Amino acid sequence: WVWLGDDFAAAESVAFKCALNARPMLCAVPAELYAYASLLRAMGVRETFSSVDYVRSLAHLADKYQGASLPGADLDLAIAMVQYIADDRHSCQDARVFVPDLDSVLTPAGDLVYNDAPWMGNASFGEDFRFVHPKISIDVGEKVGLRSLRRQMLLRTSDLMDIGLQDAEAFGQSESLTGRLRHILELY
Repeated sequence: WVWLGDDFAAAESVAFKCALNARPMLCAVPAELYAYASLLRAMGVRETFSSVDYVRSLAHLADKYQGASLPGADLDLAIAMVQYIADDRHSCQDARVFVPDLDSVLTPAGDLVYNDAPWMGNASFGEDFRFVHPKISIDVGEKVGLRSLRRQMLLRTSDLMDIGLQDAEAFGQSESLTGRLRHILELY
C-alpha cells in the first residue's frame, strides 16, 4: 500500500505519471513522494498505466453502477478512458471494454452500435439497436469494438454468403448455367 497524502492505495493502482485523474481506481504519485521513487518502484509502482489498467477501471465502474446511468464526472472519466484505450488498442485487443451508451450506462462494446448513417436518426430504429454515447466518435468506436449501424442493417436485410466473410453479399444469377442455357435455346 502507498500513502497518497490523504489515503492509501494499492501499489498496482499507482503510477508516477497518470494521464487521467481516475482516483481512487488509478492514482498518481504525489510530487512530495518522488524522492522515494526507488522504494516506490520496489513496491510495484509503475511509470505509467497501460490500456489494460483503463479497461479494468471501466469494468470496475460498470460493476459499481450495475446498469445505472453514470453521473457527469464518472461519465466524462469513462469517455476519456475509452478514448485512451482506442489510442493504444493493440495492447488489449481481446479485452472486454465497457463503453457508455446513449443513456450513459456502461455496456460491453460488442452490444453497442455507432450511427454511421446519421441522416436516418437514432429514433427510427426503436429498440432494435443500442447506440453508443454521442461523445464517442466513429473512429474511437471502431477501435474499441463497436458495431456499425449500416453493417448491422446490411446483415439483417441482405442474402449473405456463408463463407466466413460478413462483408460478402450474394449476387448474380439465381438459376444454374445449364438451366439458363436451356431456357435461352427454347426462346429461339
